[in-house]
Parts: sequence; structure tokens; C-alpha cells
Amino acid sequence: MSELLTRYSYESNYGSEHFSESSDDCSNEQALRFRDDFNVLRGRIPNVIDFKNVMEDAADKDPAKTITKGCTDLVQNTIHENGQGFYTDSYHKAELLNGMDRIEISRTSVAETSAHKLFFASLFKNSSPLRVAVKGFNPEKRGTHAITEWVNTLLARKIGLDTFEPLGVLVLDEKSYVITKRKDDIDPMDNTDWSKTLDFPQQQNMIEDIKKIGRSLARVHHLGGYHGDTQLKNIVVDQNGSINFIDWESAVFVNPIRNFDPFILAKAFHDFRVLFGSLARSRMDKGVAFLDKQTEATQLFYFNQYLLDPYIDERMILAESSREQEIDKEKLLDFLDNLHLQISDYIKIGALYASLRRSSRGRI
Repeated sequence: MSELLTRYSYESNYGSEHFSESSDDCSNEQALRFRDDFNVLRGRIPNVIDFKNVMEDAADKDPAKTITKGCTDLVQNTIHENGQGFYTDSYHKAELLNGMDRIEISRTSVAETSAHKLFFASLFKNSSPLRVAVKGFNPEKRGTHAITEWVNTLLARKIGLDTFEPLGVLVLDEKSYVITKRKDDIDPMDNTDWSKTLDFPQQQNMIEDIKKIGRSLARVHHLGGYHGDTQLKNIVVDQNGSINFIDWESAVFVNPIRNFDPFILAKAFHDFRVLFGSLARSRMDKGVAFLDKQTEATQLFYFNQYLLDPYIDERMILAESSREQEIDKEKLLDFLDNLHLQISDYIKIGALYASLRRSSRGRI
């Protein structure tokens, strides 16, 4: 058995096998499948993977790998060795999850464009509910994508980003799930109608939210995180007006000392390219239409003003105030200049719409 893995155990009494079928979205196929899978594994003791040891071992084994790749490989090897079951990263979470005796599916709440169905549920132990969000992953080899998302969400929290708290990953032969604590009072940014925002100057509060995206992305990049899928459906606003990213399956985390090499420039550009696409595509094309029906020059003007300029300003502020490392300001300026040039060229040549036209022809 892997040194990274231990088993948490204590006395527990499993109650009745009651699974609620009276909830809002119990017809949701994904939720029903999870309910059945939960029933199969609920009597098993949770497995604890010491994630601190994972991070240390990953750094020692191959410093050239990204942090994401190193940690994911170690976790995946551990799960391969020990088989299907529920895996978590702490004894506290294992205690919380051990002995759950029933589940009630609450509802499904996720944008229609999401590649994975997210639903809410309550897990019960002795009548005490634990409210969770569950994200399912289609059949795959021993939960590869689910493990990556779980690892990346843990890494995001380790560097101080505000994400859903990951409780663990449920890995089966034909299905996997990432389970997080449910977080209320958040709103995905694609739930808002952005199509007329630029036409009405009084919508200043919406413009300020757009500016916050650039500043929030600057913090993620400064800390060595590159999200990979920065569509507005993966960006949420909380009750305090803070902007946070969710859905870390496509993310890559690296040592911040690499923050200016060509690989990192490509990752940063990708985040901005995806973000621009989400803002510029129509609702029909699964965007939010904030920059739709604008000329390339106008799109570039607004994207610079509301996204890229706040991002650059925040990167410089973070560099000046950084205590963790000495940041080479000249290298940072060169990096930001190259990033700005790449984004500007991408928008000016209309690359997004050329891609959409090719995709449209392919569907005919």
C-alpha cells in the first residue's frame, strides 16, 4: 500500500437505506447514478491521502514537471494500487464522511453549456445533513479527470484562492465524482445578460464586475495558477462582490519562479483567449455576448480597458508587494508586453470568428 495512503476508521452505525426520490431533480440521470454508486460504497471506510506529502514527493521526484502533473501522477498511482473507493485529504474530512447512511438529491443548477453535470445533495449521518455539490465525470480509466480536478482544487486552496472546499473524490471503474461542500450566495457570471451592457453607461456596476475578472486572474497567475477554462460560466460572484474561479479540471499549477518562461506565456495567453471568446461569442455560440456584434477594433479597445489593463495594473501591484519572492520587474514587464501583443494580434485578425465559421461549416 502506498505510503501516501492511510485509512481512517472508527465505530459507526449505518441506518436505514433510505434515498430520497421526492426531490426537484431526481429524474436527473447523473444524480440517480451517483445515488446508486453512493449506496454501493457508503459502508466503506474513507481513504486518506496525505496531500502535504504528495506535494513534497512530487517536488522531489521531478522538479521539471508542473505541480499539477507531479501531484496528479502520485495520487493516481495511489488510487490504482488501492482500487475504487472514496479518497479524501484529511482525517477531519474522513471523520465527517464516514458513516453517512442516506442521501437526498436536492437540485441541478449549472449552465447548459457545462461539459459536466453538477448537482446538489445532502448526505446524512444520524439525521445531520452535510450539504454538498457533486460533479460527475464520464467513464474513464480510474478517474483521471476527476483526480485532476480534485488535485487542482486542493492546490488552488493551498495557495490561498477562494474555491469550493473539496471533500474528496469518489472513484469507480466506470464513473467518478468530485464532491465539495456546497457554497451558497454565489452567482455564475454567465447567468447575467451582458449583451446590452456597453449600450447603457449606467450599468457601471456590471462594468466593475468585468474589471474584477482581470484583477482576479492576475492574482491567480501571480500565484502560479493557470485556469485553462476561463469562460464566464466558470467565474462566480459572491455576496461580497468578490470574483472567484471554479471548475479547475483544466488548470495547471507551476512554481511561481517559472512565471515568465515561454510555457507560462502560452498558458496566460490561453486564459485570455478563452476569456475573450466567452465575452465575444453570442449566446447562441455559448458565449455571453458582452463584446458580440462589435468590430475587432472596438472589441480590442474594450477588452484592453476592462480586462487587460486591470490585469496588468494588478500584476505590477502584486509584484511590488510580494514577500514570498523577489520578482524581476524587467522580466515581468517584458512578459506583460508580449502577452499584450499576442492578445491584441489575436483580436485584431478576427481569429475567434474565423474559428466559429470553420466550426459552423463543419456542422453543416
